[in-house]
Amino acid sequence: IRAEHISGMTNIQADWLSRSTVDQAEWQLHLNLFREAVQRFGLPTVDLFTSPQNTQLPRFISRYPSPGVENVNAFRCKWPRGLLYAFPPLPLIPQVIHKMLIEKAELILVTPYWPRRPWFADLKGLSIEELWRIPEHKIRLSQGPIIHPDPQWLQLAIWKLRGDV
Repeated sequence: IRAEHISGMTNIQADWLSRSTVDQAEWQLHLNLFREAVQRFGLPTVDLFTSPQNTQLPRFISRYPSPGVENVNAFRCKWPRGLLYAFPPLPLIPQVIHKMLIEKAELILVTPYWPRRPWFADLKGLSIEELWRIPEHKIRLSQGPIIHPDPQWLQLAIWKLRGDV
């Protein structure tokens, strides 16, 4: 066994991993799945729960102040009009539903397909189009160069919702 230096420019994934930690609240839907959701439900204007590293859209709201952010903390700001996109941390799903109702917003929302959760019935009632259950073999989540090790357990679904139904 021989140790050998590989520059960060060449070894991007290991370099990124050594300088950051995985944030379980920051998973990004694979770009191809996002594009398919856009084809099904329309192009959203703002990504509500994201960061500069994993935003799907040029306009986004982040948890923390950062370059390019339109606003900080989607629960404390007024949501822009138009179709919005959210793939929030799972524990925040009930709060997202509540905020969507207050704002009377139209939203593409990514959640697990978990019918036994209390919020699932709310989503069914607010849905304005048939939900899209992503086939398990297609589910891909990432965080920068890191690929989620087991995204299938989430059984993801994408909803188009309206808060004034």
